[in-house]
Amino acid sequence: MKKLFAMLVFSAVLAVASIASAAVQQFTTPVIKFSVDIPAGWSVAQTLDSGCILANDAKDTSVTIVVDKADGAPAKAFADAIAEKLQNSKVEADEDGDYTITAEQNGVPVLCFVSVDKESDAAISISVAGKDTDTASKIVDSLEEVQ
Repeated sequence: MKKLFAMLVFSAVLAVASIASAAVQQFTTPVIKFSVDIPAGWSVAQTLDSGCILANDAKDTSVTIVVDKADGAPAKAFADAIAEKLQNSKVEADEDGDYTITAEQNGVPVLCFVSVDKESDAAISISVAGKDTDTASKIVDSLEEVQ
């Protein structure tokens, strides 16, 4: 499971920095519990059975975090399913078998990271859509598994 959350920090894609004035919030999914720092000017737009959608107050940027059972399916299956729903999507695999999707949805840029942890059978996707990628990357960097 540590490997799963280590993969969450895709600093090669988004800048890594600390969040000032952040409120920590926990979410429970069928697979794990996790916490995330929600900075000032951001809030929980929607709580999902398998994660959450966070949005900034301007409503021009969101971070969607979904963790669910993989049921043995590979990360590529999840990446392809997500890419199919997006416009102008491009799916790229890395050497660890994780996937990054770059796309757009209604003219808004979207970056999505998809991974499957085989030990826990957890599939995770993290999507950032919109303009404020600096703050979104700080939110992603703050993700931690809660015991």
